[in-house]
Amino acid sequence: MTRDELIAIVKRSTADTLIAARMREVLGLRPLAHAHGGQTHDRTRSRRYRGIREVMRQRVGVRL
Repeated sequence: MTRDELIAIVKRSTADTLIAARMREVLGLRPLAHAHGGQTHDRTRSRRYRGIREVMRQRVGVRL
């Protein structure tokens, strides 16, 4: 794997982990742009579980 291929893979990644941050730093890429609240621009996970606290308070019929 060449350095260019590795850079392309890391650029496509939206992972916000320590390892991903270090890979970006080592390859000379800028860090991910964060929205307010420390979230990345990909908010699909937060949309998926919107309102989950109200659902988890139910005693019967909890479906995810």
